[in-house]
Amino acid sequence: MTMTHALIGYGSLIHPDSRAKTGITGSGTPIWVEGYQRSWNARDPERGFTVLGVTPNRRSRLNSVLFELPEEEIPKFDEREFGYHRVHVSDDVVSSYGSESIPEIDRIWMYVIDQEQPADDVYPLIQSYIDVCITGALNHGERFATDLIDTTVGWGLPLKNDRDDPLYPLTLECKSYWHWIDEGLKPKRH
Repeated sequence: MTMTHALIGYGSLIHPDSRAKTGITGSGTPIWVEGYQRSWNARDPERGFTVLGVTPNRRSRLNSVLFELPEEEIPKFDEREFGYHRVHVSDDVVSSYGSESIPEIDRIWMYVIDQEQPADDVYPLIQSYIDVCITGALNHGERFATDLIDTTVGWGLPLKNDRDDPLYPLTLECKSYWHWIDEGLKPKRH
């Protein structure tokens, strides 16, 4: 019998179109993951910005999506997620976000940051990446997007608005969501 695999997407991998730019995946099931903290701590040294990463933290939880994929697609995502290592996540830390049931999966994986490096003026957050993450979350409803914002640490770090000239290489069309994103982040920005 073939083993089933799924990845947990907690940043840009929440968005199905972003996942599709890397490989073949199933639709995302909204979930909670216990024992991990999402924050702005993953620098992209080649491109000069900071993206989301997770680290173990038994007092934290984050909302995310669980998506199935064929085992042969996993190396494509490993390559995309450079600077992270893929870890096996026990199914007892994964729970349903809402009424949607979680599929039976043999192996659940998540990318954990290798080295925490918070954003700064040289490696800021970039709006084009934020837009992809929150637009992906909005596909699961405004409450899900708000929970993504609320369970992420570091929104007050330096930000570069690159919407007119996106730095994020996997940018998607998110313009119709800009107003919601900007309003949703207002309480978090200092």
